[in-house]
Amino acid sequence: MLSPAGVPLAVFGGTDGGPVRLREMLADLADTLYRHISSDDDLPVDLLTLRAWCGQYLTDLADLSRAVLLLEATLADFERVLGAGHPDTLGSRSNLAYTYQVAGDLGRAIPLHEATLADRERVLGRPRLRTPRRHLRAGLSGASPARRSVWKGAF
Repeated sequence: MLSPAGVPLAVFGGTDGGPVRLREMLADLADTLYRHISSDDDLPVDLLTLRAWCGQYLTDLADLSRAVLLLEATLADFERVLGAGHPDTLGSRSNLAYTYQVAGDLGRAIPLHEATLADRERVLGRPRLRTPRRHLRAGLSGASPARRSVWKGAF
């Protein structure tokens, strides 16, 4: 049986891993759309946002190597299309840092969290920083005592 969008209804639930398959399909569809863009000038922000969501979904699914590759490429595109200081670019950096953290790569996660937190504070102001601060705090919990001491009292 098909949904109105033409997707088999079994994809949406049941015991066959439906939600996982749906997220994987979404990532594959976004990748296909991305490959069909005629030039970098035609790259719509909505497609970048879709790719960022797909990267987050892959992180949620613990497909971390694929998530890192997708989020790194998406961040480079956000920086090129919107600029390094744009709020969406900063969100993309934060998502990549979080995925590095989940993957256990604190050597890349913590510096990226730190830089992103500083840039977000500069661009967006302090009140909108709860989630990035929480991610940095969690990443620092696995860091060396020297690294943690730098941030002591900052939260």
